[in-house]
Amino acid sequence: DTADYYGLAGVLKSTKTMDTYTKVAKWHENELPSAALTAMRAEYESQLAAKKRAVDEFVAQADKQVRDKLAADGTEKPPEKLETLYPDATKTELTKLREAFATLEKNPPDYPAAMGVAEDKVIDLAVHVRGNPLKLGDVIPRRAPPVLRGPQVPRFSETASGRLELAQWLTDPQHPLTARVFVNRVWRWHFGNGLVRTTDNFGLLGERPSHPELLDWLARRFVADGWSLKSLHRLILNSNAYQQGSSQSSEMVARDPENRLVGRASVRRLEAEEVRDSLLAVSGQVDRAFGGSLLAVKNRGYLFDHTSIDKTDYNSRRRSLYLPVIRNHVFDLFQLLDFPDPAVPTGDRATTTVAPQALLMLNSDFVMQAADELAARLFAEPNDDDQRLTRLYGLTYGREPTDDERAANRTFLAKIEQSLVTSEPDVDKRRRQAWSVMCHVTLAANEFIYVR
Repeated sequence: DTADYYGLAGVLKSTKTMDTYTKVAKWHENELPSAALTAMRAEYESQLAAKKRAVDEFVAQADKQVRDKLAADGTEKPPEKLETLYPDATKTELTKLREAFATLEKNPPDYPAAMGVAEDKVIDLAVHVRGNPLKLGDVIPRRAPPVLRGPQVPRFSETASGRLELAQWLTDPQHPLTARVFVNRVWRWHFGNGLVRTTDNFGLLGERPSHPELLDWLARRFVADGWSLKSLHRLILNSNAYQQGSSQSSEMVARDPENRLVGRASVRRLEAEEVRDSLLAVSGQVDRAFGGSLLAVKNRGYLFDHTSIDKTDYNSRRRSLYLPVIRNHVFDLFQLLDFPDPAVPTGDRATTTVAPQALLMLNSDFVMQAADELAARLFAEPNDDDQRLTRLYGLTYGREPTDDERAANRTFLAKIEQSLVTSEPDVDKRRRQAWSVMCHVTLAANEFIYVR
C-alpha cells in the first residue's frame, strides 16, 4: 500500500544517517562512555603525558647545562634559543624523544566504534504521486503498516523520529512476523531452503510455509528463549530432521521431488565463506582469533574508489567473518562462488555450478597453498601412507576411504612420484610433492565443497 510505504518512510526521513552529511568528519561522532573506554583513554593520556614530561624535563636539564656553561665562560646575554648551543649528542637524544611523543600523539588507540544514526527534524511525508517529488499528494503520518499492527497499535511521538516506537513494535513478542521471519532464515541457513521458500516475501505473493505448525512452534520457542540465536541453532542442529543423510529412494523422489517435506537432507554446495574457511581449517592454517579488523584504513580514512587501486589485503588466515567486504570490489574468490551483491539485502543466495568454479579450485594459489599445508600436516604425524590416506579423507570428507579408493590413490601417488623423478632427485621431497598433488585433487573434488 502506498500510504503504508510513506508512513514508514517518514520515520527514516526523520532520522539523521551518514547519507545526510555532505562531509563525514569527527564532529559528527558521539561518544557513549563506558568503563572500558574510560580506562583505555586514561591509559593513553597517561602515556602521552609521560612522554611530554620526558621531553620537558630533558629540555630543562639541557638548558641548565648550557646556562651554567655560559655563566662559567662569562657570557652576560645568552641567546633566546638555548637549543642552538646543545651538543650534537644532546640534540640527537632530544629529537628521538620528540619523535616518540609526536608518533604517539598522532596515533591514538582505535576506540570501539559503530555506525549509528541520530534524531533529525521530525517530518511526515507526502505521497509522491507516481513517484514524482514535484507532484505531492496527501501527507501520511508516521506509522507502522496497519496490516501488521496486531493488537498493540504503536503510538509515534510527535517530537521524535519514531525509531524507538518502531523498534519496540518490531521486537514485541506478539508481533506476527519478526520471530517467524528470523526463524525461517535460520532454517534456510541450515537446510538450504526455508520453511517458507520465498525468504524475502512473507506476503500474499510469497509461498505458503511447508510446515506452518513447525514455523509457529519454532517462533514461539525462539521468543521464549529470550531471542537467543545460539539456543535456536542448538535446537535445530540436534533435531532428527537436520541429522538425516541425503540418500534417497526412487519412491521418496517420486513422492517429494523437491524435498519440501524434509524427508532427507538436501545436497547443497558450501557458500563462499564456508569454502574458504574449510580450506583454512583442514590445512591447519585457520586463525580462530576473535574481534579486530583487517582493514588498514582507520576511522574516517579514505579507502578507494573507481579511479584508484584497491589495496585491501585478503591474504589473512582469519576466518571469512573478518574479511573486508568492499561493495564495489568483492574478493575475487567470493565472486566466483556466488557471494551476493553487498549493496542490496539478499535473503536467498544464488547457487550456480559453472566451469570457472572448477578452474578456481584447480588453479588458485590459495587452494594450492592449502594443499601444500595439508600435506605438511599429514607428514607432521607419525603415520604410514595408509594412515595418511585415512587421515586425509577424515579431514576433507569426514569419512574413511573405501578399499577401491585406497587402491586408486596408491596408484595415483606412484604415478605422480614417477613423473617427478627427473625434476626432483630427493626421494623425500618427491614423496611430499606427490602428496601435495593428492591433497590438491582431494580439495578440488565435489565432495569437499558439497554437503550431503
